[in-house]
Amino acid sequence: MDNLTTNQIYVFSSDVYRIKKFDKYYNVWDKDSDAIIDFIVDDRRLSSEDRKEVLRTILSSKRIPLGQIHYVTDMIDVCREKYFTDAPFYDKILDVYGLSVKLLTFVFAKTLGVEKSMMLDDDVFLLKPVDSFFQYDYVKKADTMSKMGKKAHSIVRSVFPESLDLEQMNADNHRINSGTLIYKFHESLIADLHAFFSSEQIYTFLKNERRDDKKPSHVGHAWLVEQYTYSCHLHRFGQENLHDFGSEVRMVGAYPKKKPKDTSVLKNAPNILHFVLRDKKRLYEHYSKVVNNTLKNN
Repeated sequence: MDNLTTNQIYVFSSDVYRIKKFDKYYNVWDKDSDAIIDFIVDDRRLSSEDRKEVLRTILSSKRIPLGQIHYVTDMIDVCREKYFTDAPFYDKILDVYGLSVKLLTFVFAKTLGVEKSMMLDDDVFLLKPVDSFFQYDYVKKADTMSKMGKKAHSIVRSVFPESLDLEQMNADNHRINSGTLIYKFHESLIADLHAFFSSEQIYTFLKNERRDDKKPSHVGHAWLVEQYTYSCHLHRFGQENLHDFGSEVRMVGAYPKKKPKDTSVLKNAPNILHFVLRDKKRLYEHYSKVVNNTLKNN
């Protein structure tokens, strides 16, 4: 498929349940779209049988306009060889905090000859195409749901000391959610990621965060460090060049306060529903019904 005429989307997933839901609710109104979906499967901790099951699930999808299937182990090797051979904590950071591999998405895309693409988490319903947003080089989803604590903030500041907006971004809880991001490759990304993967402070912090992950007080500062890294990088382009998905991406970060009615519908259906809680089962169950009812009423 010619990447010059398609809108390339990379979806990270190794979760069979989420892949099936993503397929079921992909472009449910059958709108015209030039999107191609490549899956990036995190195979680092998958057994041989689990890997086969993930592969079968992707290949048996019915609605997804499937492109290629990539594996995280290959992605890490390719990016290391091309860009990060001298980044001392590259492998250690990727090992201690697996989700930091998302930082490699657009670097990996560049090695495949793709200049502009979208990164998308698998915990979403892509209900309507996002093709219209590909006219912009940089499209973010502002996320005001969390901010870094003092320690995490100092860690990010140590890597990006020139990021003048960091204090304000954090004070306003204003970071960029990397789970829905369109990006045109810029060489400065390599330098920023090299700084990230060369930081012993980042590695030590993430290692300690993983150790504390089961504590009730843990609020996910590890992923905040990753997301603010993207925020710092993108802010160098200036707000005038950063388009926002706005209400077309709806982030669902809380369960309905009251038990929702089985007849609930989406009055203004977004392009993407993004579930951002750790425990997403209730959200999947609820919004599956909501989308089904919405389809019946249209």
